[in-house]
Order: sequence, then C-alpha cells, then structure tokens
Amino acid sequence: FLNKDDSLRFGDLAGVPIETTALAWGYALVISLVPEIAPGVATIEVNVEVMDGKLGIALSGADSSRFCAPERTLMAMPGRQSVVVAAKGVDVRFLVFRNVAPDGVRTRFKVLNIEARWRGTAPASS
Repeated sequence: FLNKDDSLRFGDLAGVPIETTALAWGYALVISLVPEIAPGVATIEVNVEVMDGKLGIALSGADSSRFCAPERTLMAMPGRQSVVVAAKGVDVRFLVFRNVAPDGVRTRFKVLNIEARWRGTAPASS
C-alpha cells in the first residue's frame, strides 16, 4: 500500500479489512485530512462496514489524542454504516479510527468511503 514516499493513499485502504488490537481505545488508523488551517466548518462523512467489535470514529487536532468533536461509535452489524463528524476547520487535522470494544475484544472494519465538505472557505487544493 505504500507510495514511493512511503505514504498511503485512501484509495489503497478502501474496502481493505483492518483489525485493531484487543486493547480498548487502541488506535487502528489515523488519516491526515488537512495540511493547512482552513476557515469554516469541516464535515466528514465516513462509510464503513464493522464486522466485529465496536469502532470509534473521531476528528482530532494536531494532538491526535485530543478530539475536537464528539466521537461516534458503531457496533458490528452486516452492511454499510454511515457516520458524520463535524468541527471547526481550524481544529481538524486527523480522522481517527479506534477500538472502543472492551479489553480482550478486537474490532474488524473496512473503510468504504470518506467525503469531506466545507461550510465557509474550503482549504486550498494543491
């Protein structure tokens, strides 16, 4: 999945099963969203399939352990699930996926799609 510069593209991860550790609150995936400060409100829609466990999805700032919007949680169930998280664009840096099942339980999930929308001024594209 690595590019020449050892980075990942979202397309490389779409639909690929990801399994967390069996530790509660363990991060499984952290995706960088915005490299620069953007005014307005960022709304991120995430489509996932949670096969086992319980998945937490949140937005964070530069410190990925401090969420800038309430975490959304999804239980395992068949098919696609959708969740929307929103925060001030200036606060958003990462989209975090983590295990929120109790210790000893792993979470397995697939990220199917991520869509970002901006209310206000969108960040400059490079």
